[in-house]
Amino acid sequence: METIKTLKPDLIIAGGRLSSSYNELSKIAPTIYPNNDYHDPMGALQKDLEILGKLFNQEEFYQKEYQKLENKIKRLQSKISKSDEKALVLLHNKGNFSAFGKGSRFGLAFGLLDVKEAAPELETGQRGFRATPEFIEEVNPDIIYIIDRSAAIGDTPLTMDELTDSKIRHTNAYKNGKIVFLDSKVWYLSGTGGLTSINKMIDEIASAMD
Repeated sequence: METIKTLKPDLIIAGGRLSSSYNELSKIAPTIYPNNDYHDPMGALQKDLEILGKLFNQEEFYQKEYQKLENKIKRLQSKISKSDEKALVLLHNKGNFSAFGKGSRFGLAFGLLDVKEAAPELETGQRGFRATPEFIEEVNPDIIYIIDRSAAIGDTPLTMDELTDSKIRHTNAYKNGKIVFLDSKVWYLSGTGGLTSINKMIDEIASAMD
């Protein structure tokens, strides 16, 4: 807090984990929290851009950027709708995997781009569904998207050699070279909170689709 005070900000945009510090932060400068809605990431983004547009007198710019993003998503949805491939989104952490489906914190591929799920109706809790190598082999996704938490926080990152030594090598995704390591800093640390991050996220998802 002392460091923030010395910076003398005109505005503080705080992450959700700092919600308990709102009163203290707001004494330093006006403080806002970005909207965060896993079920409606575009709606949450639109609200944030409206607020930022008013604050910085850039409403027209943000409206145009939002429209460009919407059009891009529609194009990708059209492309993805022609594919029968089913995907699985995995979070890696120190050798263990969790799977995330539609409506979860990492479910953007399914909820926004309409990618087909290899394992429908997974739990949408914060920690996801524990995905053992046997589970992944049984589900047999055509595409596996991996968010490497270990890499994002500075631990030892996951390697393809480790996947080769597991049952994951039996999946269509592995056999067809469709295991995609997503940018973990964007997905795990940044998320769907901004134009830059959400643009990169949808590009990474679409890159693996036929």
